[in-house]
Amino acid sequence: MRNRESAIGRRRFVKGLWGAIGFGGVGSLAGPRRVCGEAGASFRELIARDIASGMAPGVVVMVTRAGKILIHEGYGLARTNPRIPMRPDAIFDVASVTKVVATAAACAICVDDGLVDIDAPVGRYLPAMGPGGRDIRIRDLASHMSGFDNTKGYLAEVQRGADPVAAIQRERPVRQPGEAYKYACINLMLLGFVVEAVSGLRLDEFCQRRIFKPLGMRDTRFGPIDGADTRVVKMVNAEPGVISDDPARAAGRPLGNAGLFSTSADLGRFATAVLGGGSLEGVRILSPEATVLFERPLNRPPHHPRSFGWDLGPELRPVGLSGRAYCHTGWTGQSLYLDPGSGICVIVLSNRTGDHDLAKAQRREIATTILREVAS
Repeated sequence: MRNRESAIGRRRFVKGLWGAIGFGGVGSLAGPRRVCGEAGASFRELIARDIASGMAPGVVVMVTRAGKILIHEGYGLARTNPRIPMRPDAIFDVASVTKVVATAAACAICVDDGLVDIDAPVGRYLPAMGPGGRDIRIRDLASHMSGFDNTKGYLAEVQRGADPVAAIQRERPVRQPGEAYKYACINLMLLGFVVEAVSGLRLDEFCQRRIFKPLGMRDTRFGPIDGADTRVVKMVNAEPGVISDDPARAAGRPLGNAGLFSTSADLGRFATAVLGGGSLEGVRILSPEATVLFERPLNRPPHHPRSFGWDLGPELRPVGLSGRAYCHTGWTGQSLYLDPGSGICVIVLSNRTGDHDLAKAQRREIATTILREVAS
């Protein structure tokens, strides 16, 4: 009886909270919607509590396995003034998820094409690199073992109107390559410039031609974008359609660290292609060998494990994924988890307003809860 009363109380809590904050809709844009009974309430209750606690006004979740959509739902608000419900097809500034969905994938395509060697020094492709930077290997940039820090000394120059490519390439590393792991946006900026140098295309054009258009990612593009579309979500520090990342916004051109806008459905198509060995619905963007770059560490203990762009740290991995899983997060409130071991992808997108690290842990908890329910 006590358990039954507790379950009824949970249902009333969730129902009441949705009435207070607004409900963005439940459903799937492509494929069957997962129908959940009481077992499905717990992850929704967790999202409701996180929204109520101030983690974010709204959340979109999507789970796929082997290309089949298991869950695709939106909760809360995409914008609070005026109040616009969060739709499952909401368009987010995905911040640093840009690093893997655009830049690391584009660079891996260039490896496939024979244009880039991951063991080559970046100076081979970017001869204008400053002192100390030319000898950094491509793999060191991709795994954040380059020796650069994340102080962004180039930002003031770019904000004053300096050429962002030149200013970023003048930045000097603070330690020797391979000496220590340090997450730094400049690493993926430089990889983006490498893609441009070897392909002759600007990063946004390369990604559109070789990734987004082939995979049918119709709502994915570099910003800024038109915020008049009510599907575009208001982020913590930027109006709808405006790039949230300071360097990417100031540059006036695509950078490899941030600035991409996308939807859960588009990210799901990307993830399905990568987990499928590089192809989706008969269209191949990467070789199976290239997708393995995302799964295998490029550095060794005691350094934090990183692959080609992706995070392999077990502390970020939701419970329920295999040891082969990898992930990436975005500062504005996004988490993307891919597991080659199970073929599962979990996407949690939010318009974060709460503490960055706490919100990241909460998104991991949401993913863990979803995985437990999917497995039941």
